[in-house]
Amino acid sequence: MQSSDKKSYIKRNFRFLAVGWTVLLVVAFSITVYLVYLNSIEHARIHAFGAFEKDVLFRRWNALHGGVYVPITEYTQPNKYLKLKDRDVTTTNGKKLTLINPAYMTRQMYELARQEGGLLGNITFLNPIRPENKADQWETFAFEEFEKGKQEVASVEEIGGQKHLRLMRPLYVEAVCLNCHQEQNNQIGEIRGGISVAVPLDRHQKQIVLHVSGFFGIYGIVWILGLVTLKKVKTDFIQNEQLKNKAELELEELNRKLEEKVEDRTAELKKTQKELANKEKFSMIGKLAATIRHDLRNPLAVINNSNYYLRMKIGDSDETLKRHFNMIDQQIGYADRIIGDLLDFSKTTSPKMQAASVNQLLEEIINSFQAKKGLTINLEPMADLPLVSLDEGLIRRAIENILTNAEQSMPTGGEIRVSSRIEQDQLCISISDTGEGIPKENLERIFEPLFTTKKNGIGLGLMIVKEILAKHKGVVLVESEVKKGSTFIMKLPLSVH
Repeated sequence: MQSSDKKSYIKRNFRFLAVGWTVLLVVAFSITVYLVYLNSIEHARIHAFGAFEKDVLFRRWNALHGGVYVPITEYTQPNKYLKLKDRDVTTTNGKKLTLINPAYMTRQMYELARQEGGLLGNITFLNPIRPENKADQWETFAFEEFEKGKQEVASVEEIGGQKHLRLMRPLYVEAVCLNCHQEQNNQIGEIRGGISVAVPLDRHQKQIVLHVSGFFGIYGIVWILGLVTLKKVKTDFIQNEQLKNKAELELEELNRKLEEKVEDRTAELKKTQKELANKEKFSMIGKLAATIRHDLRNPLAVINNSNYYLRMKIGDSDETLKRHFNMIDQQIGYADRIIGDLLDFSKTTSPKMQAASVNQLLEEIINSFQAKKGLTINLEPMADLPLVSLDEGLIRRAIENILTNAEQSMPTGGEIRVSSRIEQDQLCISISDTGEGIPKENLERIFEPLFTTKKNGIGLGLMIVKEILAKHKGVVLVESEVKKGSTFIMKLPLSVH
């Protein structure tokens, strides 16, 4: 095989390996996302099961006491479906009481939970005494599964336009149940009805997005490092092939000249040629094995060590080589910073809300911000701005990130204006600069992880700003015009103290 054919063959195989590596990570990432989703659903199921167990315990306590008498109020009227002689009683001081049985108690508990925006639930039957307790289509399906021997039915369903994890388990007739249900001819141990619980999945879905974003960044870094490793292996292999071909050509020329002078040296020269070829092969195999072993253990360490070795071996006399060595060092540091920033962001805690003076916070940040020469920062606070509930540390970090971006967009200096105001029950913090501006095609991507147009940027600053505002149930908006500047607006709910 000619040298050019070998190069083409190696490059073609490299492309196949790169595609295979990409497909492998895509499949692995897809599986990870699916497992994250299943784990979130299982957490919701456990939440619903805990609610069911608690409700059963409350019902059993009520039943063991033969019901509980409570005062008759507008909210708690006598249960017309409870046919007992002593359902309603009057105390010696004239206070009227009515008996609350387990079913009535369960219904009132879930009505209260629904009013407070928590779990949804109800007690349900196929043939209820109270018509409102009749099973819906999904609950009817669950009863059919109970008849087949299942002890639990759970699935993701849509209720009121929102996804919920619905769970239902059967209620069995116990001896204490017969106090109120003698007329239904129920037998102890048979299925009397069921408790249906629905857990909103909105919080769980937010956790899914957060985890998937983190995994996406990690898989992206692994993918890039894998491609860098493959490229290095390809380059080393081609260089070894070139050295081998060059050595073979030199040996062939030497053999030709020696054969013309001394025929008795031919056998010895052929033996030498064979030994050198074998030595090159063994050396190449050893280098490949060592490279692969170390790259799989710690790609960044291998790249750094290799760069150091080559610098020491060749020296800095060649300016081109020196420049490339420095570029490799910079890229190693860049990759290390990306990993560090991702770990820091994943450890971001929930905000610790407390009353704070936004104007005072802005003044402290501006006074401590080390602006470069030629840059001025002006504060325009709203007068009599009330105290607002927020996490000072997180909001400080978000504002400093935006100020840093503004400063970097004005390499020759300029002006930054920071203002505070209230608009439509929202606190607005506006940060404007007179910098280079952001092109339209980049406006929608500046909050994406690892997206940056800066030479030394890593694309995490604005993503962190967005996440901090989201944790405060707020948003960050941006308006920009190329060559004129940008304005970032942080909007927070106005929780006044």
